[in-house]
Amino acid sequence: MEYIIDILKISIPALLVFWASYSTITRFFEREKEKQSSSKEGQKDTMALRLKAYERLTLFLERIVPDNLIQRTQSPTMSCAELQMHLLKTIRMEYEHNLTQQLYVSDEAWESVKIAKETINQLINTAMARVNPDAPSLELAKVLIETYHSSETTPTEMAVRQLKAEVVSMMS
Repeated sequence: MEYIIDILKISIPALLVFWASYSTITRFFEREKEKQSSSKEGQKDTMALRLKAYERLTLFLERIVPDNLIQRTQSPTMSCAELQMHLLKTIRMEYEHNLTQQLYVSDEAWESVKIAKETINQLINTAMARVNPDAPSLELAKVLIETYHSSETTPTEMAVRQLKAEVVSMMS
């Protein structure tokens, strides 16, 4: 009988230590597995946000192309000066609406978007200097579109290429 008690004195503490160790290790591995799965979900969410930012910036660039911009803002009753004011205001509002997208794109991509916007603004101001401010807005529109399309590569095309290249590199 004493022999059984000695075995129990040794076995019961050993079983308790084994059970405590087993349950601790099991919980540790479960938590690590949860962390990994939530990390993968977070990466997917981040990728979706980044892609959305690239989409929005591409849309912004397409919206500031003079052809598209003029279609949305020009009215037959406007003067060249009024059209210039509306074009610059529209670009500024579009840009401000998309400012937060810079958080999700590279510095180079954001810089190319800014350069495209600034170039279009300069183009509008340069075209305005070539027309009479009181003339019908159609004159400014014509000069602006001709000037924009006279170059081989437009600033918005270059920025869109930069965005596309980054999306392709993200996906591979």
